[in-house]
Amino acid sequence: MRTEAVEKDFFNWDLHNGRTEYEATPMPYDHTVDYLEELVTEWHQARNLIDGSSDKDQFAKLIQECGELSESICKDRSVADDIGDIMVVLINIAARNNLNLNQCLGTAYNDIKDRKGRMVDGVFVKEADNH
Repeated sequence: MRTEAVEKDFFNWDLHNGRTEYEATPMPYDHTVDYLEELVTEWHQARNLIDGSSDKDQFAKLIQECGELSESICKDRSVADDIGDIMVVLINIAARNNLNLNQCLGTAYNDIKDRKGRMVDGVFVKEADNH
C-alpha cells in the first residue's frame, strides 16, 4: 500500500540552455520509481485505461510518444517529459499483462548482462548480429 505523500511538485527543475536539468535536492523516500509507477497505475485505472483499452491501442500510443521523443532529440530540446510519457504508456502495457517495470527491466537486464558486441556508427551491435 502506498504512503500518502505531498501531492505537489516531486522534483525541482532548473532550465539551462533549453535543456531541463534535475536540481540536486533531496527526494522524499516514497517518491521512488515504484511509488510513481503505483500512482500512474492508479491514474490509468481511474480513467479505465487498463480494462477499457488494449495492448494494441497502447502500443499505438507508445509509437506516438516515441515520435515526440524523436522530435525533441532532433530539436535539441529536453527529453524528460517525452521519456516520462513513454514510461506512462509502458506502465499501462505492463499492468494489463500483470507485470511491473522492475520485472520487465530485470528480464531485459538478464538478457543483456553478458552480451558482447561492438559499436558500429554509434549503435551497439550484438556479437551474434556481426556477420
